[in-house]
Amino acid sequence: MNYKKKKTIMRIIMLIIAVVMIVGISIGGLVSAFAAESVIVESFESGNLYNAFCEAKGETDQNNVKAFIVKTGTLSSADFSMFGNLSSCEIIDLSGAEFEGGKIPDNFMSGRRVTEFYAPKNITSIGNNAFSGCAGLQKLSFTDSLNTVGNRAFESCTALTAVVFPASLTFVDECAFRGSGLTDIYFYGNAPQIGSEAFPQSATVHITENATGFDSDEWNRYAIVKDVSENTSVQDTPEETTFGATAEETTTPDETVTEAVYGAFAETETAVTESNKSEKTAVAVLVIIAAAIVILVVVATAAIVAIKSKKPEENKSDDETEEAKE
Repeated sequence: MNYKKKKTIMRIIMLIIAVVMIVGISIGGLVSAFAAESVIVESFESGNLYNAFCEAKGETDQNNVKAFIVKTGTLSSADFSMFGNLSSCEIIDLSGAEFEGGKIPDNFMSGRRVTEFYAPKNITSIGNNAFSGCAGLQKLSFTDSLNTVGNRAFESCTALTAVVFPASLTFVDECAFRGSGLTDIYFYGNAPQIGSEAFPQSATVHITENATGFDSDEWNRYAIVKDVSENTSVQDTPEETTFGATAEETTTPDETVTEAVYGAFAETETAVTESNKSEKTAVAVLVIIAAAIVILVVVATAAIVAIKSKKPEENKSDDETEEAKE
């Protein structure tokens, strides 16, 4: 084997090694990206939620945490700041925990990527701008202790199309849901006091048969139908009794909407599961392995072709050398 042939083979080997390294790095990156984690904190000491979160997530990159669940514990003001660091978190389930003072703080998740939020069990009020600008927010779950929704709390939550309020609600501040995607609002109690532009005027307000206060001037701008049963469920056929704005034909929510949205008092479970995570990771790995095999086959084929193409040139060179000697 002459020098040129050895050099060609070495280049091919180095190319294969480089391809394998690139594929390996890609596998690691994509597996990490697909391996979105559900971090569950079983319990924690008040003021130490971040440490409990770090322990629960282990080696998982914080940017890959898609769901954060707290089973029990009381969040103090020192714990609130950590939620601002969950830039990629989409599901936050605090239904098993409590908030110190019973209030979701002002600007709590403002502008974040959260898509589902399950409120702590002792929440009585939601602070100003708590979820404003959360364009992806689709699901909310309140407990039966909520009585106040703050100014612009859910402003510009364009993906939020339905919300359920417990009978305890007494006040919704101005612009609370301005610019949101609300089309249906469900009340299981009497009419709360509302500020200007509290809800989109195009939304339909669903109430119980015996609800009072919805015939006041501040509610006249909304389409109101009595189609909510007293036992916190929506009846199959809404009644046609209306007052205020003229209501168009109203239908019940799709059965595909989870109980977490329409059953506001029920306990909720997060949609992110370890099995789903494993399936996504496995698919990512298989795709990368298949791509790696294809790349290696292509490289190997190119190498064989390159070596074969070199042989005629080498044979010709050897013949010329022999002729020169003669």
